[in-house]
Amino acid sequence: MIVMRPVLEIHAADDFELWPIGEHEPYGHLVLNGEMTPERVGTAVMGARAEHHLPAHATAVSAALARALDLAPAP
Repeated sequence: MIVMRPVLEIHAADDFELWPIGEHEPYGHLVLNGEMTPERVGTAVMGARAEHHLPAHATAVSAALARALDLAPAP
């Protein structure tokens, strides 16, 4: 049986500090599913941003992610 899963390629995030991200393998693939932890969701958003899908809206995305994950705002 063939199983297809959506994935997002994740690049290295050496200095990423806009929001919490989970452990991930640099230049690997993150499987997207409904069982992701808040940190893995943060990793996925970081990966999408790194792919230039969200570069102009980083501050707004960061604030929305913080609200969605119920995090304290960054100083």
